[in-house]
Amino acid sequence: MLEMIFALIVVSFAIWAMVDVAQGRMKTQQKAIWFAVVVLIPLLGPILYYFRRSNFTINQQSHESD
Repeated sequence: MLEMIFALIVVSFAIWAMVDVAQGRMKTQQKAIWFAVVVLIPLLGPILYYFRRSNFTINQQSHESD
């Protein structure tokens, strides 16, 4: 039962990451790379994206204000 709950959390997090990548304002190449990372590295990929995501937001805001 615990394994099923863990798997559900991992899959939910991966789906969230893929949706967020698809809706993000990144270049197409960056989106493709993040999709590959999230799909090919099931647990670590979404975690990496979550922490790197704030960097994309900060970079986008700083470029827009220029």
